[in-house]
Amino acid sequence: MPKRETENARKECNQIRARLVEVESHLEEKRLKCKETEARQLDRQNEMQEINCQKTEAETSSKHKRKIAELEAQLDEAEDAKTDIRSELIRSSVKTSATTKWTKVLEFLLWEGRML
Repeated sequence: MPKRETENARKECNQIRARLVEVESHLEEKRLKCKETEARQLDRQNEMQEINCQKTEAETSSKHKRKIAELEAQLDEAEDAKTDIRSELIRSSVKTSATTKWTKVLEFLLWEGRML
């Protein structure tokens, strides 16, 4: 009987070993699947970060473009004001020049009138 018990125990032990190998194989498959899933998640996270960076860069670029347009508009206004001031100075200079000319003519005529 002990031989039979030993043989049964040996069979049971072999069955347990076979089951253990199956379980270890199953666990290894799950571990590999988990690693693959982690790698895909990490890739996806990196893609999302890249998209966020591109979005932030696009928003910054858009803000810069709006600021540039705003500054160009201000520059145009300043140039218009400068042109207006120049025109006014030229008109004023022309008036001053004409006034000076007539003043000299009048002074001359008055001087001539005294001489007579």
